[in-house]
Amino acid sequence: MRLTEINYKIEELDLSNSSIKLTDSNTLSNLINFKNLIEEIEKYELNFYNTEINKLKNSFIYLTTQDIIKEYTYEKLIYVYNISKYIVDSLNSLKLVLSNILPSPSENELSIKLPTTNNLEDLLKDMSKIEKQLSIIVNDKEVDTYITLSKWEYGSYWIDIAIGTSFAISLIGSISWSAAYISSLIKKNKEHTLYLQKIETDAQMLSAIKEKQLLYLDKLYETEVLNIQENYFDNKENNERNKKIKDTIKLFADIIQRGGEFQPSLISPKEIKDSYPDFKNIEHIPSKVLQIPEKTENQEEQE
Repeated sequence: MRLTEINYKIEELDLSNSSIKLTDSNTLSNLINFKNLIEEIEKYELNFYNTEINKLKNSFIYLTTQDIIKEYTYEKLIYVYNISKYIVDSLNSLKLVLSNILPSPSENELSIKLPTTNNLEDLLKDMSKIEKQLSIIVNDKEVDTYITLSKWEYGSYWIDIAIGTSFAISLIGSISWSAAYISSLIKKNKEHTLYLQKIETDAQMLSAIKEKQLLYLDKLYETEVLNIQENYFDNKENNERNKKIKDTIKLFADIIQRGGEFQPSLISPKEIKDSYPDFKNIEHIPSKVLQIPEKTENQEEQE
């Protein structure tokens, strides 16, 4: 998880009255608020607290729904108190540090995770290709906006690109969705081909299967492009634009296959976020258009 996302999620937590309190009378209180905080930490997948949370969930405070506990020895109470204090104090420290070192997010930003590599030439090539295709998309007459480098996130392969309009951000989201969907199909095709090779499928049959896979993918590209044209542009019969969108989908699909991601700003409106795929569930991303039914061999012979 990148620092910007960690900071955003910590900012969403209510830390003002979440600490467990330990009194001189050996009483723990404010358990309900603290447990609510733990639920939020788990919901936001701040997994660096998993060890501490597991210890707490195996302790006596999760054996009750009460807000106050005092029937236990001081040693048991202080054990739970110290763990809870560590969680809340460290969250407050992270909140303070990250809010000071990270710039505030902008609504019209595209976050790109570049494929991880130790080869500087490969990294620069990927950046150059992405910049070229994004420039082509945003310079379209019906988009007509700009892109600039906003920031490079500390210690990561994430870069943030400022883009002039929410329309362009949404359009790029739909392109990345199509790319993610096709990327998942390409991966499945490769896995299927490897399986056929392992069971020593006839070379001629294997070649025919690969050819059909490529033809089917090409039809999918066309369908995805036409859907984007239909939903975003007034002039829908633009073959030159079709090719540009198709080339961008292909590039994005290649980047995604190698571990890259395209994400909207964390503070983007819901309708913008919904135009982007869920990269945590990339193998099950559906197409936004009806899938093309694959023809059987009998249907092809009839044609």
